Amino acid sequence: MSTAAKQAEQIVREREKAARDAEVQKEAARIEGDARRKAARDEHAGRMAAMKDAEDRLRAHEDATRIEVVFFGIRITAHLERSSDNLRRQQAMHALTEAVFLLQAAFEERVGQVRAEAIGHPVADGTWTTDYVLARVKDACRYGVASGLVTVERV
Repeated sequence: MSTAAKQAEQIVREREKAARDAEVQKEAARIEGDARRKAARDEHAGRMAAMKDAEDRLRAHEDATRIEVVFFGIRITAHLERSSDNLRRQQAMHALTEAVFLLQAAFEERVGQVRAEAIGHPVADGTWTTDYVLARVKDACRYGVASGLVTVERV
C-alpha cells in the first residue's frame, strides 16, 4: 500500500473517530440537559407543594377573608381565601359586583312598586320574586360558583 493510500485511510479513520466523538458529546449534552430539566421540575414541584401547604393552612384559619352579602332572602359569599392568584380574586369580586347590581335592581323594583301602590297606580304582580332574583344571581355568578370562589344560597 502506498503512503498516499495510508494517509487517506488515516484521515478517514480520524474523521470517523471525530464523528463518533461528536455523537458521544451530543448524547452527553442531551443527558445532561435532561437531568437539569428534571432537577428544575423537581424543584418547581417542591415550591408548588410548599405554596399549596401554606395556602391550605390559610384556608383552615377561622379568620380567613370572606365577604357576605345578604339581601332579598339571598346570601352571596365570596371566599377570597380560596383565590390563590389575582385573576381568581378578580373573578370572585366581579361575581360579587354583578350580584350586588342585581340585588340593587330588585330593591329598586320593589321600591317602585310600593310607591306606585301608595299613589293608587295599578301595579303588575311582582316579577322580581326571590326565586327569580336567585336564578339571575346564580346565572351572573356561575363562573365564580363553578370555581368554588362564590356561593349563592337562599337564606
